[in-house]
Amino acid sequence: MTMKKILNQIKMEFTVAGIVHPRYYHTIGVIEMALTLNNVHQLHIEKEKIILAAGFHDIAKLLDKSQMLDILVKNYPNEVENLLDYPQIWHSFAGPIYAKEKYYIDDEKVLQAIKYHTTGRPNMTNLEKIIFVSDYIEKITRKEASMIETRKIALKDLDSAVCKTLGDTIMYLKQTHKKIYDLTQAAYDYYLAKEN
Repeated sequence: MTMKKILNQIKMEFTVAGIVHPRYYHTIGVIEMALTLNNVHQLHIEKEKIILAAGFHDIAKLLDKSQMLDILVKNYPNEVENLLDYPQIWHSFAGPIYAKEKYYIDDEKVLQAIKYHTTGRPNMTNLEKIIFVSDYIEKITRKEASMIETRKIALKDLDSAVCKTLGDTIMYLKQTHKKIYDLTQAAYDYYLAKEN
């Protein structure tokens, strides 16, 4: 699948009543940043995998909550009860199912990168790491100081950027009195231990 075709599909997905949603421009930023990180760190990940994972990472973002919940109930019967408390991450878990069923993406590494792009997880693959970090630091819509600082770190040390992204996420959740998903906490503990 070419980058042009992927972007056309994403643009259609993120066009509502003839208006392109800002999520589309964020997605372009994630693709660009993920490709940059792959090159900077010489990870040698196939370009197509990066474009697919980055391009479709938020594919379920604009679905109705009821649609997302339906996907979760059907595909994550053992996890759905726990996920009910975290509606902000439903799109991550619904995303790979939606991408597979609607766009016929069947590369497991790509689907895993979509699934964990919001929560992270311990011992992520390099593809998962660059999608996870790029979602936080892309240049088009991410303008906050913490994101700019993390972007500088990401260009030097990918694991350190993963750790900082997780730390910033947890801090934000605490400040806004939201529950921390167990996988996010486990990922932070894992990468913090690697730092020390």
